[in-house]
Amino acid sequence: MLKLIFLNCHKSSEAVIHSIDDAPINTIFHNYNKYARASTDDSPVNVTYSMSIKRIVGFDTKRLVVHVWNVMTWKDPRLVWIGGPSTVRLPPSEIWIPDIVCYNNPITTSSYEPNTVVRRNGAVHYVPVTKLDTDDCKFENVIIECKFKVGSWTYNGNELNIEATSETIDMDDYIPNDIYEIVNSKVQRNITKYACCPEPYITLDYTLHLKPKQQFQQWFPWS
Repeated sequence: MLKLIFLNCHKSSEAVIHSIDDAPINTIFHNYNKYARASTDDSPVNVTYSMSIKRIVGFDTKRLVVHVWNVMTWKDPRLVWIGGPSTVRLPPSEIWIPDIVCYNNPITTSSYEPNTVVRRNGAVHYVPVTKLDTDDCKFENVIIECKFKVGSWTYNGNELNIEATSETIDMDDYIPNDIYEIVNSKVQRNITKYACCPEPYITLDYTLHLKPKQQFQQWFPWS
């Protein structure tokens, strides 16, 4: 009898053990549809984006490969809760994520798929680490100019609005390359309308200028 009472008490105590994250996660996932855009009306989802370059992987005549952090923030009004923790971490596979890609090579390879950080006001912070490559490069004397075009793969500007957080590529965590040095960078937000479609399409066009270090310049076409 005592053993039975102990087991029942033990099971009861196990039943009341919860993570502090349980309540908000249960709340936000109640009737949540991860395939539906993060908007409760016809207004676009506003996404801020920053390209943070980590290192140059390689450059081969006209093709540049870089490792970057794609820093994205937006609000999902369905991911809101009251009380409890101020943030929770959720896998990107479980919530709606903007389909922002590099048009130069949309099949980007990700070296790490991090969780998103979701705040109780519905703000989502997501920083996937990817390897981007572009063959949109040209030589200007000793300067190499390469361009990356970033935007939504399927949403038009009425559905997803993308804004750059700065006028240049973020280099705060850049690891210097042995052969190349980055001279400068810039970003331009463009809105394009095509003959086929009345909707606007928004892209962020990044330009990166780099040059080989002095001792390596003899290897290149201008030599």
